[in-house]
Amino acid sequence: MKVGCYDNWFQSWGGEDDDLAYRLQQNGVSFRLSRSAGSIHLPHSKDEETNEASGIRNLEYIYRKFGDPIIHERIIKGWELVNMPKAGE
Repeated sequence: MKVGCYDNWFQSWGGEDDDLAYRLQQNGVSFRLSRSAGSIHLPHSKDEETNEASGIRNLEYIYRKFGDPIIHERIIKGWELVNMPKAGE
């Protein structure tokens, strides 16, 4: 509750999880990788072009909200490079 709940500004695909993760990290929460964790993703239709536009628009909102230069770099690189692993990852 300290970091706030879901931001209702997000009405389209992309960024809502980044927004929550950013707020958690800024408030001292640390993250660890758990290779044994599981998840379920329900299949649904996707429109990659629409998702890309929505994702960039949502990242721009997150940048205006927090002003973090790393978020700005993600916008500049373009959506196709946003989630690419860095060399050695």
